[in-house]
Amino acid sequence: MNEQKKKNIRLVIMIIIVMALNITLMQFAYLIGIMDNNIVELVTFISIGIAIFVLGLLAKTWWIDIGAGIPIKDERSKRVMEKAAASSFLFMIYFLLSLGVYDYMDGIEIIPRHTSAAGILGGAAFLFIMWGYYNWRGVDA
Repeated sequence: MNEQKKKNIRLVIMIIIVMALNITLMQFAYLIGIMDNNIVELVTFISIGIAIFVLGLLAKTWWIDIGAGIPIKDERSKRVMEKAAASSFLFMIYFLLSLGVYDYMDGIEIIPRHTSAAGILGGAAFLFIMWGYYNWRGVDA
């Protein structure tokens, strides 16, 4: 068996594992979310499934790039990640500050663990969005 066939077989096995994990997670989300009438957990499991799928696609792309001899971490990708991380950090600070001001002004009590979870998930989502934006637009010098 030649080397290219081995790489293709590994890639297919990796895709099958990711899809099996995703299908299992979606079934679990259905059982927890729909059967128990818990929409929050349904959305949580679906978002985790989407994240696993996206990470599987990224791993496939990296695997193909490594096979072609393209470096994963070049100067441009480092600058894109730094810029996206800086934008995401500022967004997360302002987002958490706005939640604190909202809690203070309206007098509505916000549960701290929900605030921290919203800040972390919001920051991660914004990091992904900004990473895609800067990859598409480019980073100014």
